[in-house]
Amino acid sequence: SNFNKVHAEVRALECLWPSMRKGTKVYSIRFRKDGTFGNAKPCPKCEEYLRQNGVKTVFYTNTEGRLQKMKL
Repeated sequence: SNFNKVHAEVRALECLWPSMRKGTKVYSIRFRKDGTFGNAKPCPKCEEYLRQNGVKTVFYTNTEGRLQKMKL
């Protein structure tokens, strides 16, 4: 199914009415199968989608589990 091919950032924004997306802060956290943190930085396509939908800030985990802040 296509459901699994949509990245989490896009799926999360699709849950909001378009009028509610502007100014939203996105938090992206990845856990690997072994329970450790993974890099959850949005890919370039997701970054562009978030920017087009008015998201200004993304917080994402790095491989050490620390939140990184990305301004769009």
